[in-house]
Amino acid sequence: MISPLRIAGAVLVVVAAMVATTGAQSGEYVTVQKVMNDQAIVIRANGATYRIEKGVGCLSLSRYEGKRVFVTSPGLFLGVGSKIVIPDLGQECRIWTSEQIESPRSTPPQRAAPVQPAKTSLSLADLEGSIILATDGRPLGLITTNCFKAEALCNEFGQYGNSFNANSILNEFGQYGNEFSAKSPFNEFTSTPPKIFKDDKAISYLSRNAALTPRVDPLWLLGALKIKREDRPNIALQLTSGVVVVARVRARQLLEMLLAAERGR
Repeated sequence: MISPLRIAGAVLVVVAAMVATTGAQSGEYVTVQKVMNDQAIVIRANGATYRIEKGVGCLSLSRYEGKRVFVTSPGLFLGVGSKIVIPDLGQECRIWTSEQIESPRSTPPQRAAPVQPAKTSLSLADLEGSIILATDGRPLGLITTNCFKAEALCNEFGQYGNSFNANSILNEFGQYGNEFSAKSPFNEFTSTPPKIFKDDKAISYLSRNAALTPRVDPLWLLGALKIKREDRPNIALQLTSGVVVVARVRARQLLEMLLAAERGR
């Protein structure tokens, strides 16, 4: 059996060999957040996040989501000539382009509105009637179980519940629904997610970032609203179709007439 020390030593040798072949370079470990074909999102130890486009060679990079890989850079971090190295597999690939998409050092600190102290756990009843506001002040919907309200988040035909609307948190490609956007509640690392306001006071963050308190998880909220909507009678979802409603009412009347006739025998 090969000892763990020998395996660790072999990994260090591979890294040293790969770095040596490219001359004097600096290197560091980064965490792979997500891999999308030839693109990937990586995070440095200081929290700075980058979107990179890589070349061929790192065929197994998608298996390293949530894990660390090694980056070598001849000059600036992720600059010209930089490479990704997967030491334990002996794979490496060139980084063609890189873009910093969120950096606590390059982004000037923003003065966040104070969040009113709230209960550590908010129920759907507590949130009824509250509104969601993005950090840029844009409204993102009304939290209510009345899904027929035009501004309701659970109204899939409304502005805020329509997943094709550019300003909906349900649009995974929009700035408020993309998990990599600093304004999105689905970004697990952002410090600027939307807030929930009730009676003109901020009561919670709407965020997947567990470091923020108090917060409401957007996946929980959407799930709770969806369950609430589906619990209603099907006829309530068909109010826009008079034909369906009338047909169901007539069917019920016919059934009552048949039952009455049966009892009269």
